[in-house]
Amino acid sequence: MSTACTVLSPFPPSVQAPAAKYGPVAGRCAATGWAIRQATCNDVDDLARIHADSLPGDFLVRLGPAFLKHILFPSLLAAPNTCVYVAERVDGGCGIAPAGVAGLLVTRTALAGVLGDILRCRPLCFAVVASVAITRHPSLLAGVAGVLSQLRTRGSMPSDGRTAELFLMAVDPKARRQGAGRALIRHSAEDLWRIGILSYRVLLHAENAAADSLYRNAGFVERCVHQFGGRSWRERERSLSGPDSVGI
Repeated sequence: MSTACTVLSPFPPSVQAPAAKYGPVAGRCAATGWAIRQATCNDVDDLARIHADSLPGDFLVRLGPAFLKHILFPSLLAAPNTCVYVAERVDGGCGIAPAGVAGLLVTRTALAGVLGDILRCRPLCFAVVASVAITRHPSLLAGVAGVLSQLRTRGSMPSDGRTAELFLMAVDPKARRQGAGRALIRHSAEDLWRIGILSYRVLLHAENAAADSLYRNAGFVERCVHQFGGRSWRERERSLSGPDSVGI
């Protein structure tokens, strides 16, 4: 099964991509101990590993390593409205985080279409991998209804082109509580503000207290609570109204 993928720019042709997007900003990275950059196809193995290690109970992770490596992350990297960031430890940074990629964050400037992006990028691979995973683990069927319900709800939300979603964030368990998550959120918020995004949303499991605390401290305010597949999901939103609003 091929792991080849293509990375497209998530920015509209009429918008110049922020220079900071493609490399760490001197000073800020030195202060936080983390360098943030856009992911490439060479990062797929690290992205899959961190996602699996950080969120072992996640429905997408339970579909198996092949799904993460050959379908999910190649599809996200190829989607024009999606940006995948990675966090790497800056030389001399404190903490015990492993060398190399230790965190990831995915933003989408469209609130719908994730499944469509996956199917367009890897339709046959998706069918094969999903079928094998469900055959081996029939309990996954219970999660399918929740995922489809979530996708339908997100797809029905009106979008004015000024809202982006923090689709996924994961940090290596060995690198937690060392600032990687905050650095990823700040960098992505700055990039989104530079291209005209005014609102940044995130959807997370209501019982995930650690993540909820991180987003709350990063300025995300609770908007509502959804019910998908028998589980509660908390939706938080953060304003990106000016340069002072994107820092943490």
